[in-house]
Amino acid sequence: MPPLADTFYEIEDFTGLDCAGAELTDRTFRECRFFDCDFSNCNLSRSQFSECELKGCNVSNARLYDAKFSEVGFVDCKLTGLDFSTCNPLLFSINLARCRAAYCLFTGLNMACSNLSHSELTDCIFEGTDLTKANFSSCDLRGTTFEKASLDAADFRNAINYLIDPLTNSLSKARFSYPEALILLQPFGVIIE
Repeated sequence: MPPLADTFYEIEDFTGLDCAGAELTDRTFRECRFFDCDFSNCNLSRSQFSECELKGCNVSNARLYDAKFSEVGFVDCKLTGLDFSTCNPLLFSINLARCRAAYCLFTGLNMACSNLSHSELTDCIFEGTDLTKANFSSCDLRGTTFEKASLDAADFRNAINYLIDPLTNSLSKARFSYPEALILLQPFGVIIE
C-alpha cells in the first residue's frame, strides 16, 4: 500500500515518510504532525492541511494547485521551487521557522502576520503580497523580490541581503536594523560615505 493511501487524517503523527514523487491529491490532514518526511516532487493538489506542523521535511518541487494551507507551520524544512500562489487563498496561513526556501512564489497572497523568522528565503518572489505585520527578523533574503507588496509594520530587524524598493512597496512603520536599513536608499541614488 502506498504511503498516505487514505484520504482523511486527523491528530496523527508521521515520522520518516517517503512520499517523494507520490500522488497525494485530495487528501485532508487536520492537526497532524510530520517529522523528517519527504514530499519532494509530490502532487499535493487539492489537499488540505489545517493546523498541521511539518518539521525537518523536504517539500521541494511539490505541486500545490488549489491546495489549502490553514495555520500550517514549517520548521527546519527545505522548500524549493514551490508556487504557493497556486494554493487556494481562502484562509491561507503559513509560518516558517529556520527553513530554507528557494525559488518560491508567494504572488497575490494574504500573509499578514506570518512569521517567517530565522529562515533563508533565497530568490523568492513576493509580488502583490499582503505582508502586513509579517516577521522577517533574522532572515537571509538574498535575491528575494518584493514588488507592490504591503510591508506595513513588518519586522526586518537583523534581516540581511534584502533589497526593497520603498517606491513600489508600502513600508509604513516597518522595522529595520541599522546599518542594513541604508539599502532602502538605493533607489534614490543617494551616496553615503
